[in-house]
Amino acid sequence: MRSRIQKRREGVWSIDASEFAKKGKDSVGVAPQYCGALGKTANCQSGVFICYSSPNGHALLDGGLYLPQCWFTENYKERREKCRVPENITFKTKLEIALGLFTRLKRNRLFPGQWVTCDASFGNNNEFLEGLPKELYYLADISATRKVWLKHSPEHPELESQGCTVEQLVETKGLLQWRSRKIAEGEKGPIVAAFARVRVYVDEKRTPESERTLWMRNDPSGKIKYALSNAPESTGFDEMVRVSGARWPIERCFEENKSELWMDHYEHRSWAAWHRHMRLVFLAQLFLVRLRLKYKKSPGADVAPGADATGT
Repeated sequence: MRSRIQKRREGVWSIDASEFAKKGKDSVGVAPQYCGALGKTANCQSGVFICYSSPNGHALLDGGLYLPQCWFTENYKERREKCRVPENITFKTKLEIALGLFTRLKRNRLFPGQWVTCDASFGNNNEFLEGLPKELYYLADISATRKVWLKHSPEHPELESQGCTVEQLVETKGLLQWRSRKIAEGEKGPIVAAFARVRVYVDEKRTPESERTLWMRNDPSGKIKYALSNAPESTGFDEMVRVSGARWPIERCFEENKSELWMDHYEHRSWAAWHRHMRLVFLAQLFLVRLRLKYKKSPGADVAPGADATGT
């Protein structure tokens, strides 16, 4: 019973966008916009997706198509009609789409969890983070240029009063205490990353409401990633290491679903057909997760990096 309860608590939600390159202009939502799959601005569709991961596995649970603002202009009226975009659909940013999807999923209480993770396109937006359910903790990626103010630094008082970018904090000698942790098992042995954290304010007024934990992860490649969390200062270090690894499953979901479940292989052009195709993919992935749980020999075979391989 204790193991089962722990698994429920270890559930982590992830929010991210993914793009689908298109050559034509007749599919719903197609427009020149940044395409992550190509690494440049290109003709594509873009969707917002919600992933759930736990020691039992990971899967996409819901998604929504992003309609660029141009699709709501008079020039696109005929396209909207051909693609059967419902008349009550209005322009929503990807942040608004994500909050709507997440609120709907949280309401059904089928997938319990305490944490939400997201990349910097969401984490850099304070309104989005404030819109998340108050009972949840987030670990949200931010850009290296994000400015913060240290909560307590007697040796560097200017970092308290004037603040600096998170990248500059890393460059301040003797400020951070890095700890190494195993994040995965590679072919040649354990893969280790270094982590550090410090309490900061995200507003120069240094109000209690603006206090956060700045979390830093130095990967084996030497690339440092930055994130902010609203979790209590008493949150365990290893718990944050575990959650930081939970950003990985949603990327794995995109890779698995596009290569194995044909998530990006479709010829649908309408609003309803796009969403129907995505939901069929989500159901197929959930079915595969159930099969893995039923037939796998190793209890840690599908665990994300940083998670407890025993699932206990």
